[in-house]
Amino acid sequence: MQPSDAKIRAARAFVRSLNILLKFARLYGFEHARTLDQLETAWNELQAAIPATEHSRLLLGSNGSQLLLNGTAVDASPTERTFVQFLAAAGLSGIEFAPNLKKGDLECLVRAFPTNNAKP
Repeated sequence: MQPSDAKIRAARAFVRSLNILLKFARLYGFEHARTLDQLETAWNELQAAIPATEHSRLLLGSNGSQLLLNGTAVDASPTERTFVQFLAAAGLSGIEFAPNLKKGDLECLVRAFPTNNAKP
């Protein structure tokens, strides 16, 4: 089943915001105003990307340098390829986001990503 264009756009907006959030966390730390503002933006875009139904999910994954959205490869922009690199650096092939996810869970995810160039 192919994701709709609207779902792809919403997921891409979230990936872009999450990518920026990860970079801000690395540059400024987790308590910096820019990081906190970007966390809010990423949270709002994640909420837009996941319909509020019990069985909806957003699965972001990678296959080599390709971004996968719910298992379907999408043409990746440089921002999305950078996100794929973040996943690889963290030793992850994908992340599933459920509608019952809390904002604190997203923050914990961001804090779990490596914050330096060392291998995870």
